Amino acid sequence: MGLFIFSNLQVDFDYWFFTTGVLFFGFGMALAATPATVAITSALPRAQQGVASAMNDVSRELGSALGIAVLGAAMTATYKTEMESVTQGLPAEIAEKLSSSVAFVQMDPPAQLVPVWDSLVQGGMAAYTLGVGNSLTIAAWVALAGAVAIAVFAPNKVSIVK
Repeated sequence: MGLFIFSNLQVDFDYWFFTTGVLFFGFGMALAATPATVAITSALPRAQQGVASAMNDVSRELGSALGIAVLGAAMTATYKTEMESVTQGLPAEIAEKLSSSVAFVQMDPPAQLVPVWDSLVQGGMAAYTLGVGNSLTIAAWVALAGAVAIAVFAPNKVSIVK
């Protein structure tokens, strides 16, 4: 739920809307992270719990790296696509620079772009916001699919090995 809320944030967002997202996200992480670690490590005998902990850490790191790559690619693709219409009519070299990073919104405008700079900055911020929103929506759907998969396939009873 927190990811779905974050995916709808705009450039000028409401503090309470953001706080609601943080609360949902934090509550969900609290309900998932520690119990998952306990379930994984306690499923093996004490002598093998170090291996279980290491596998848990590796899976989280791998999932994080893969998630960052996929979501970053989705965000970048959306940003570049949206910037095509924003930079239409500009020289190709300048359009490419503006489309390669949203960081341009923090710089002083080049002399030849002063008349259109404000619209370029607003377009860049809108493209970035849409890209982040799309990537967070993907993350939310993946998290929801994972929760459904766990609810369907996880065993109803967990036996703790001592």
